[in-house]
Amino acid sequence: METKAIATKFVRHEVPDLEALKSSKVYQLREKLNKGERLSRAEKLACRSRKPQRLF
Repeated sequence: METKAIATKFVRHEVPDLEALKSSKVYQLREKLNKGERLSRAEKLACRSRKPQRLF
């Protein structure tokens, strides 16, 4: 089985390991999309309704 990268680090500050993020909804949706599956209407609306969070 071939392993594909799901994310790429593009910042200089430390970020959590992907293992720590596997339970997050965003991670699960990204995995679903990477597998070629489609998002349901509810999943799409949930993504759009989230407000961006400031990290600093």
